[in-house]
Amino acid sequence: QKVEVRNTLGSRPANLLAHAGPWGGIPVELEMNIQNNFYEDEVNSFNVLAEIPGTDKADELVVFGGHLDSWHMATGATDNAAGVAVAMEAIRILKGLGLPMRRTVQIALWGGHELGALGSKAHVERHITSGQAKVSGYFNLDHGAGRIRGISLNGNEGVAPVFARWMEPFHYLGMTTLSPGEGGQSDHRAFYRAGIPSFFFIQDPLFSWVHHSNMDTFDRIVEENLQQSAAVLASFVYHAANREEMLPRISAAPDPAQAPGPDLGPAISPVECLADPACELPLISAHMGMCGDAPENTLAGFLDCERQGVFMLEVDIQETADGSFVVMHDQDV
Repeated sequence: QKVEVRNTLGSRPANLLAHAGPWGGIPVELEMNIQNNFYEDEVNSFNVLAEIPGTDKADELVVFGGHLDSWHMATGATDNAAGVAVAMEAIRILKGLGLPMRRTVQIALWGGHELGALGSKAHVERHITSGQAKVSGYFNLDHGAGRIRGISLNGNEGVAPVFARWMEPFHYLGMTTLSPGEGGQSDHRAFYRAGIPSFFFIQDPLFSWVHHSNMDTFDRIVEENLQQSAAVLASFVYHAANREEMLPRISAAPDPAQAPGPDLGPAISPVECLADPACELPLISAHMGMCGDAPENTLAGFLDCERQGVFMLEVDIQETADGSFVVMHDQDV
């Protein structure tokens, strides 16, 4: 049996059990009062969608949004209530301005994301794939409460000059970066796999320190950052809805799941890695930040963070087909 508790509650008994010396090896007894409710009347997750109809190109879509559900250890303020709030404010701005938009603009707030981006996958499979030629693009928000500093192109080099022009009015607000990469693992992947241009905004890394932890609470939100992000998002969506052509497409979008993985180096067991301070066993989707002397994308760096109570995550160490080991963090397990 396993009980998962906050670091602030679990560190003291763990230290008593683990440390040597006069205060180590002390038997620990825990008394728990656990009261749970199981809600079985509705076990499905739901997506929430709304749209502003377009004019002469109303049958074409510009979609944007982020995931509505959150991790269970806190209230999910940065992951992803901040993204949801920005998306809702962006569509409020567009609606309030009353400016005509040629394409239909759709906001999508996804359910089931923390279970494997299930909501966005199901929506694309059921409602988008057959009509993907009519979707100009998808913009995703899932990087917390930091200011938008740029956008990841997801391999779509053809859109770079377009976005560069759209970014110019926001240079003074710090949005200056175009990245060729994917930007992260989130709900834009389902659109990408369907051949739809999909993009992930780059934000200040206020997200990395608290997401999927007991610290992801409302006090981590910076209102001015959300205002800046909502203005950027509303502008990008407006431009995408009104340009003559749809956003450039990649001729043959590869499936990210089939892309070669990271170079894991020589096979080494996790136990050997823990014993070697220089070991750099790679982490997949490492978002933990620097907590000690070890690099953040190593197993040692991960454990440095955990020991200091910076976060509390599930970890699964998996052996790959070639005998290498990969550490999967909670979102991937």
